[in-house]
Amino acid sequence: MTFWQFAFKNVSRNSKAYFAYFVSSAFSIMVFFSFTVYAYHPRLQSVQNFQDRDPLMNLASTAQFVIVMFSFFFLLYSIGTFLNVRKQQFGILTILGISQRQLKRLLFTENMIIGILSIFIGIQGGLVFSNFFLLVTSKLTSAKGLYLYWPTEAIIVTTVTFIILFLIVSTFTPMFIRTRKTVHLIKGNKKVTAEKRPSILISIFALTCLGLCYYIAGYPQGYVTEKNVQNGSVFLIMLSILPLVVVGTYLFFSQTFLLFIYILKKRRKFYLKQIN
Repeated sequence: MTFWQFAFKNVSRNSKAYFAYFVSSAFSIMVFFSFTVYAYHPRLQSVQNFQDRDPLMNLASTAQFVIVMFSFFFLLYSIGTFLNVRKQQFGILTILGISQRQLKRLLFTENMIIGILSIFIGIQGGLVFSNFFLLVTSKLTSAKGLYLYWPTEAIIVTTVTFIILFLIVSTFTPMFIRTRKTVHLIKGNKKVTAEKRPSILISIFALTCLGLCYYIAGYPQGYVTEKNVQNGSVFLIMLSILPLVVVGTYLFFSQTFLLFIYILKKRRKFYLKQIN
C-alpha cells in the first residue's frame, strides 16, 4: 500500500468524523464562489459609470474577505478539534513505527484531500445555485441584467484562493500534535473532565454578530446614505465588519457549535446510531 492509498483509506475510514468539516468547508467555498461569480459578471465589468460600479465591486470584495477570514478560523478550529478525537490513533501509529515526519506528511495529505474534494463540491454547488444567487443579488443591489454565464474567472479565483488557504491550514495542522508524547496520545480522552454546558445567550450573541457583519457586507443600501457619508459614519460601520466577524466566529465555534453538539448528544437515537 502506497502512502497516498493509506491517506485515502484514513479519510474514508474516518468519513463520519470528517463529514461536518467537509460539508462546512464546501458550503463556505460555495458562498465565496457565488460572490465571485457576481464580482466577475460581464454586466458589472462593462459598466462605464464608476460611481455605479465601485460600490457593487466593494460589496463583493468585502463579502469575499469576510468569507475567507471566517473559513480560515473555522478550518483551524475544526481540524484542531478533529485531531483531538484521533489522538489514540496517532499514538498507535507512533508505536507501530511511524516517524514524526511521516505523521506530519499524513496529516498534511489527509487535509489536502478533504480540501480538494471540498473545492470541487463547493464549486459544483455554486454553479447549481449561481442563477438563483444572481437573481437575489440583482434585487438587493438594484443591478439589472445579471444573466447566467459560464464563470471561468470565478472558478480560477475560487480554486486558487482555497488551495492556498488549505495549504496554509495543512501546514499548521501538525503543530497541534507535535508536542504530545506517545503515552499522552494513547491515553487519548481518558481524562475525565466535567462537561461544560455551552451558553445559549452567548450562542445567540455569536449568531447576531455574524448576521450583523453579513448584513453590513451584503446590504450597503441600509446604511449608505448621503447623511452617513457626510458625517463619516459609513467608514466606521465598514470598519466594524472585521471585529464582528472575528468575535462572532470565535464565539460561534466555542459556544454555538458546541451547543449544537450538546443538543445532538442528548438525542440518544442520533448519538448512538449504528453503534454496537
